[in-house]
Amino acid sequence: MEKKTGISGGVILVLLLAINTALNLNVGFKWAIDIVGIGLLVFALGQQNWFGKKH
Repeated sequence: MEKKTGISGGVILVLLLAINTALNLNVGFKWAIDIVGIGLLVFALGQQNWFGKKH
């Protein structure tokens, strides 16, 4: 459980930093959305992988 929470917290932190950086650099909102989409996909795969290892 502790490991799972750590992974989730890390992913959320990375997503927030990526969005903040994108907005600060004026790269564009679309790019920030793409980063979030990729991050969520990686997060979902990570969770699936974690549960797979647990069982």
